[in-house]
Amino acid sequence: MTFDTLTYARKLQDAGVPEAQAAAQATALRDAFREQEATLATKADLAELRADFAELRADVRTDVQSMRTAVTQLDARFAQMDTRFAQMDTRFAQMEARLMRWMLAGAGVGGLAGGLVAAVAKIF
Repeated sequence: MTFDTLTYARKLQDAGVPEAQAAAQATALRDAFREQEATLATKADLAELRADFAELRADVRTDVQSMRTAVTQLDARFAQMDTRFAQMDTRFAQMEARLMRWMLAGAGVGGLAGGLVAAVAKIF
């Protein structure tokens, strides 16, 4: 931003401000503007900021998509685990049924053997 100190000082003088005071005010105002200019954002600064935000937005979108993919993969793995657990439950139930048959068969054989021993013992 440009500030014409000479024009400003002349306008002050035309309004009745002494020349030395008008020049001092113009210089002080110019210095204040220069200090403020250092902290103001320019169009180039804003364009750079917009570009940075666009890049950040793209990065966030990529990260979110990666997270969605990871969650989908985890869901699939959990579904596989659920299937495996169901298969294990079925196998355990089958093993339990076989074990029960063997136990009943063993008890039956044991009962027959016990009865046979008792019958033989009665004979002798």
